[in-house]
Amino acid sequence: MLFNTPEYGIFLLVALAIFWVIQRHLIARLTFLLAASYLFYGAWNPVNMALIAFVTLINFGAGLLLSRVSTHRGRKGVTASAAALSLGLLGIFKYLGFLGDSINVLMQLFHLPASVVFARPELPVGISFYTFQCLSYTVDVYRRQVEPCRSPLDFALYASFFPLVLAGPIMRADQLLPQLRQKPVVDEKTSLLALAFILAGLMKKMVIADVLGSQIVNPVYGNLGVATGLHHWLAFYAFPIQLYCDFSGYCDIAVGSAMLFGIRLVDNFNAPFLAQSLREFWQRWHITLSRWLRDYLYIPLGGNRKGEPRTLMNLLVTMTLGGLWHGASWTYVAWGFYHGALLALERILARYLPFLREVSSGRIAVLVRRVITFHLVALGFVMFRSAGISQAAVFLKGLVLPLGPFVKVPIHGIFLGPEKIGVLLFLAIALHVMKDGTTGRLRERFAALPSPLIALLFFIALQAMSMASYMQAPFIYFQF
Repeated sequence: MLFNTPEYGIFLLVALAIFWVIQRHLIARLTFLLAASYLFYGAWNPVNMALIAFVTLINFGAGLLLSRVSTHRGRKGVTASAAALSLGLLGIFKYLGFLGDSINVLMQLFHLPASVVFARPELPVGISFYTFQCLSYTVDVYRRQVEPCRSPLDFALYASFFPLVLAGPIMRADQLLPQLRQKPVVDEKTSLLALAFILAGLMKKMVIADVLGSQIVNPVYGNLGVATGLHHWLAFYAFPIQLYCDFSGYCDIAVGSAMLFGIRLVDNFNAPFLAQSLREFWQRWHITLSRWLRDYLYIPLGGNRKGEPRTLMNLLVTMTLGGLWHGASWTYVAWGFYHGALLALERILARYLPFLREVSSGRIAVLVRRVITFHLVALGFVMFRSAGISQAAVFLKGLVLPLGPFVKVPIHGIFLGPEKIGVLLFLAIALHVMKDGTTGRLRERFAALPSPLIALLFFIALQAMSMASYMQAPFIYFQF
């Protein structure tokens, strides 16, 4: 059940109608939200419900055990066991086939028969997200940063709440669990703000991401042998915008949907392409995953507390594993390693180049840093998008080809003219900067507009989405 389909719209309206009828009864509304969440998640594959229930049970039980175990060794053992079971399940579904392929490659390098074959089960949608969310709870209880949840109903809903179960944002226990028992309050302003989030998300996904993906990015990557240099450069710039609009669009719809039930989710993006450094980019892009990697991997590895060489190594390891989290492919490993290496290099150079650390300097310097950062990020996204290292190499090679006219080589699927590309870029930039601190809380200003103007804007947006609705592509981050 995709967010960008009429089925989800009907599901959301029905769920809201029932929820607000029973909202005064705590157990009834929590039970209903849990049932609706499992129905939503199980619509992809009913077997998936058993998997999320298993991860939920393991981490809920670990939290209860941690409340009863007082020794450090015992608490560490409980936490390690919960992590092993949760990550083991994730590994079976996500990395088992990749492991077999990698072993075979190594065997071939040593001229040994490559005969290792591991099963490749279908990857359950959202498994990486709810596994990390549940694990964050267990680790936080172990660290005594949150109290153990004693209600299986509350924790099951925390693990499966339908707006965020498929692709985040990854919520911490202290961010979501307390809200579940608070009386939901949604006034007219909140409702309009929620609709603004949903509308912005749908616009990003259907009008920008899907169009750029289907008419520029996919055709170019699928025809690298005949694409001109101009095609390569169009795809080079289009894919970061597609990915941002696709994933942040999902998160906007998730935030807006949850808001209609009186629940606030955290922002997962904050105008990442305005970042002036790689470090700042990761503070603005997929914020909840970046913080998860920082708090549960980088800091436990030693962070920046054990000397400069160890700090640089910790950055490299953290980002490489973060790349692997995105998918069982060497392209994701290379992408993560690339960002880890750049973060390490940036940290070294910042000591000698004031230009890299003086973020409050003049406008020209700010613009230059932003341009450099964006292009470094876009270069990494070539590996993120490519099906393999060899395809990434071919694409990068195409960036130095003669540009040639846009229509010199016919590529099936590309029919956007320069004027339409310009409109899409304008929309992408406008939606990109709709964040606090950049344009003065535009969504709140939207909610304060006169009702006739809001209705007109909704009508224009719906018309634009209806013209692009024939695509209805899945969200990119569902595969992770």
